[in-house]
Amino acid sequence: MPILKENRHRYPKNWKQIRADILERAGNKCEFCGIENHSINSWGSKVVLTIAHLDHVPENCDPENLRALCQRCHNKYDVEHRRHTREINEVWGEVRNLHKYCQGQIELLSEELSSKTPSDSVRKNPELYKGQLIVYKLIENQIMHSFLRYGKEL
Repeated sequence: MPILKENRHRYPKNWKQIRADILERAGNKCEFCGIENHSINSWGSKVVLTIAHLDHVPENCDPENLRALCQRCHNKYDVEHRRHTREINEVWGEVRNLHKYCQGQIELLSEELSSKTPSDSVRKNPELYKGQLIVYKLIENQIMHSFLRYGKEL
């Protein structure tokens, strides 16, 4: 698989040499199915071997963690990891949406509680609104800490 621009910094400077060493070790063939690099496969496409990180961590360039794979085998190997990554990204997206919702509620409640002319419901039960504000602030704070902890951007 081509190295994505946003991931280039995760690869060592000698990546080209590491890649060449892995291809040599593999005899210039896919280490899973045995098809030769630059050959034409059964459906007429040119085979280009790529180097797979078995643990999916580009920084881990230990030869035991690397395999020369054709595109087909590499994609098969990565399918579960990609599915998992997509699911995680969807969850983080939902957490971002919850964060935005909390921010909106905090703004509305803060305005209502500090208003010179609060609504009847706020006048009748200000503690309820203050409690809601505290809960939304706690949720927002927890979300922000989670994003910081996992190195995600809001």
